[in-house]
Amino acid sequence: MSRTTVSQRAAQFLRDHRHYGAYCDKCIAKELRLGAGKNRTMARNVTSVLAEMDEFRRGPGICCKCGEHRLVTHGRLSGSRRSESE
Repeated sequence: MSRTTVSQRAAQFLRDHRHYGAYCDKCIAKELRLGAGKNRTMARNVTSVLAEMDEFRRGPGICCKCGEHRLVTHGRLSGSRRSESE
């Protein structure tokens, strides 16, 4: 049985929860149970990479989990596309 990476887990979490809204790195780290210490940094590194993919968006906003105004990431809904200016 293969082990999934943190990137794969984060991507799947955001896909599965894209209808709920955007999540901050702190809440993604908690949801993925990354553990104490550098968990928020690890989540930030992963979500920064995911944001380079058309499937995900990242920017300032309100986290749907904690309600804080932070940098948040979310899975894009099917059929939505980035504009040429992004």
